[in-house]
Amino acid sequence: MLTKRQKEILNIIKKNEGINLTGIAKDIPLAKSVVSVHIKNLVKQEFLRKEGRKLILTEKSAEDITRLPYYGLAQCGYNDILTEDNVVNYIPMPTEFLPLKTNDLFLIKAKGDSMLPAIAEGELLLFKKKTDTDFNQNDILLCFHNEGLKVKRIKYIADENGQRLPFLVSDNKAYYYPIPADENTRIVGKLIKSFKDYK
Repeated sequence: MLTKRQKEILNIIKKNEGINLTGIAKDIPLAKSVVSVHIKNLVKQEFLRKEGRKLILTEKSAEDITRLPYYGLAQCGYNDILTEDNVVNYIPMPTEFLPLKTNDLFLIKAKGDSMLPAIAEGELLLFKKKTDTDFNQNDILLCFHNEGLKVKRIKYIADENGQRLPFLVSDNKAYYYPIPADENTRIVGKLIKSFKDYK
């Protein structure tokens, strides 16, 4: 994940091909030691490579970053969940890791252990906005239920009369029972990818 300073450094290098550490520190301005730490991290993440004292952008340049909305999970009505007002931050992601259309993508952070082992607490989760009918039964979904957001699978389970009813199901079945979905349950998004390294 790129910080604001790292993006700034990449943009400076983009505008000044072959600039060195001293030139960047003068341009920002920051202490050379601080710039050096940022550059080491950018080289490690393969956004930069060194040619002697010159710093060169790799193919994973600043233009290859998409800023995705990260939403807080505060209590709110269903229609208010994915509004601009609830965006906690915009998190830069390498575009190569994302589907082609990014306007329907958003991020949340996993809370709790109900989806272990598939999802651990603290993982950053990438969702695509979905309608209530646009999913397969085994998909992991972000659902609005009982005034809160839950990451679950929706499965149809037969009752004592043989009628198949929708339930919100956890992967961690040892501690969590299926929750009946009702007329107020809404699907907000479908899980596209989890970023374990962003915990």
